[in-house]
Amino acid sequence: MLIESHRHTAADLRLWRELEAADSVRARSLAHQKSIERARRAIREFLATGRPYYVATSWGKDSVILTDLWLTEAPESIVVRVVQLDNEPAETNFVRDAYLATRNVPGYREVAYSYRDATADWFDRHGRPVRWFQVLDELRRRYGTAAMGLRADESSGRKMRMRVFGCMAEHSVAPLGWMTAADWLAYLYAPRLPVHPNYAMLGGGRWNRERIRVAAIGNERGSGMGRREWEREYYSDVLRRMSISEKVKSP
Repeated sequence: MLIESHRHTAADLRLWRELEAADSVRARSLAHQKSIERARRAIREFLATGRPYYVATSWGKDSVILTDLWLTEAPESIVVRVVQLDNEPAETNFVRDAYLATRNVPGYREVAYSYRDATADWFDRHGRPVRWFQVLDELRRRYGTAAMGLRADESSGRKMRMRVFGCMAEHSVAPLGWMTAADWLAYLYAPRLPVHPNYAMLGGGRWNRERIRVAAIGNERGSGMGRREWEREYYSDVLRRMSISEKVKSP
């Protein structure tokens, strides 16, 4: 179920309804059911190892599916969302609230950080922020293996990870690894799970919903494939606010 936003245009919503019709066909297919069972089997195989873990969620497409599938197998699991307070889309909270309103998740928690109080070790020698990776290391030490919604068709790096390690690697497990874009779209349609508003911000068809992300606005990491242009189209108010904030902080 798409969560609508004031950022959507009428053309966006019309197109989304058309795309949902195709998703509904895939949701009923045998190929889709096999893909979902493959993911469930990977979760069960990991649980059988007895390794400590947590389920990582951003409340984007893949992590909503991962969370839903994982909690079906292990309802008491710890589910963690890492929140960057400076520029996280407010729309992400709508997805979180909609999901938690329909399913009890006793192990849910959020870990927040902000660059407003950054120290030198939060950046590498090129000035790029690395705090995100530090937070992930802290979570691994505390909870163990990260269950993540990584999929091979998202990037060459993730495809290589799946080919080399399969679903289970040393510090992560990726049960959705071989799921296709058609499958995640179908799964979100079938159980009527909440769908992040970003995926329908399609510029009337100029943007590919398979490539849209829910990451914090303005991040250097993951800014390719038209991400910057898409942010300027749909989140220009957030970018302006960030720009003003930086000017105020500058000496």
